[in-house]
Amino acid sequence: MLFRLTSLFAALATLWLLGAHADEPPPVLMVMDYQVGANHMPQPVPMKLGEFTLSEALPGADKLRILPGDAFPAEAARPSDRAVELYQSTTQARSLVCIVHVRYFRNPRGQWAANFQLVEQPLVARDANGNWKPFSEIRGAPGLIVLTGSALPNAEGFYPSLEFGMNLKKVYVNSWAVR
Repeated sequence: MLFRLTSLFAALATLWLLGAHADEPPPVLMVMDYQVGANHMPQPVPMKLGEFTLSEALPGADKLRILPGDAFPAEAARPSDRAVELYQSTTQARSLVCIVHVRYFRNPRGQWAANFQLVEQPLVARDANGNWKPFSEIRGAPGLIVLTGSALPNAEGFYPSLEFGMNLKKVYVNSWAVR
């Protein structure tokens, strides 16, 4: 019972420190920055559980950068981990591009800042010999994610930002789910 009261008090104190009010929008978990040629189109992803779709389709991006959203005060409890599933949607179906695992670490100013880990789950099938092979995108060559950023991961494998593209095509992300 004491543990539950302590946990409840800690959660309420965190909300108070963050200034959470019902009429304020949720903090930004991360920003997806689409790079099309020399143009950048940032798309904030709120720290709100659920599935979301862009109101208008964005063109395919050469690269997609994942940048940290809002930092939390040093006094606040460490925010919980999140998983953001990025999807490429069409009118008939949607396919998973990748999952971005978000974990908070202290930045140089002592605030809690989002760091990211890319989880790629390529679609695979068995070939005629029974071996697992990635699905072909173009003429037998699999479409895989290529990390292009220069940021280095921390000891737990999380990056302060991610930058990636596809090896054979442009990146299309027009819906996501925050878990």
